[in-house]
Amino acid sequence: MNRIRKIMCCCGNGVGTSLMLQMTVEEALEKLGVSGVEVAFGSIAEAPVNHADLYVVSEEIMDVLGELPVLGLSDLMDSDQAAERLKVWMES
Repeated sequence: MNRIRKIMCCCGNGVGTSLMLQMTVEEALEKLGVSGVEVAFGSIAEAPVNHADLYVVSEEIMDVLGELPVLGLSDLMDSDQAAERLKVWMES
């Protein structure tokens, strides 16, 4: 089981989309009953230096993060999709 302490939500510029992702991920974690996880947001360029346990991005830019542990979402505002994918990732 993957233990998550920090999730970083990323987009190209680290402003609007990543903030929306952060809110979606926080709602998903709440639905899963998971607490104590830091959820940050920023740009893809910041990802390697943030040392997160998991990076959440839109599916279109998953490949940009290379070998980092990444979770892609097709609907950035769908907390149900985020919860489902987070649950699968945490159970792996």
